[in-house]
Amino acid sequence: MTGSAASANDADVWVARSEDFLKRAADAGEPLYGVCFGHQHLARTFGGRVEQSPAGWELGTVGVTLTEEGRRDPLFAGVPDTFPAQQSHGEVVTELPPGARTLAHNPQTACQAFALGDAIWGTQFHPEFTPEVVHTLIGLLADRLPEGSFPRWPADEQPLQDWLGKSVRAARAARRCLDNFATIVLECRRTENSDDHIDTCGFLGIRLSNLKTAHRRREFPMLLHQSSPQCIQLL
Repeated sequence: MTGSAASANDADVWVARSEDFLKRAADAGEPLYGVCFGHQHLARTFGGRVEQSPAGWELGTVGVTLTEEGRRDPLFAGVPDTFPAQQSHGEVVTELPPGARTLAHNPQTACQAFALGDAIWGTQFHPEFTPEVVHTLIGLLADRLPEGSFPRWPADEQPLQDWLGKSVRAARAARRCLDNFATIVLECRRTENSDDHIDTCGFLGIRLSNLKTAHRRREFPMLLHQSSPQCIQLL
């Protein structure tokens, strides 16, 4: 499940419908991976809490550090202990679902990634975003977000867009999460009888034939548009 302009706390019908879908997919043992909104939505669906970040927005490229659990988790195989990651969010997971494990954090966001059981993962950061995408988001959001969204911004020194933009750089290590999740899904498909499972298509679990229709109706956020080749093959 990808990022979205929506909030996991929204009362929209599609949010409730997707919660039900995610629960059924989890009950069927389907691997699930949520990014940004998807990360928060998974956390809330399974009993966690999502709130506005008291530290303000993260927008740009920031450092993320793995926990001991994260260093052992297959989603972060081959990822260094500390790595840059692309961010665009104002809400955060403030309480994990029962039994979930924090996999990564940074000084601004205590839960940058979590795992629940052996088949549910969320990352607050965007492994699919390129620097170009982040620069575009900064250009779109910098002047539109409410005053006070960036408490650490030295407003008397430089424009907000310049301050945010200077952080942006490549984040190739974070992108490995996509490849690792693709490996997890492929392994799942090899070892289990797909006839016994919900028909999923990688990240969100909507049939690809229905995906564009759902997006047009604004019922679901679109799949990651910068997915790795392995992930695209899954679809």
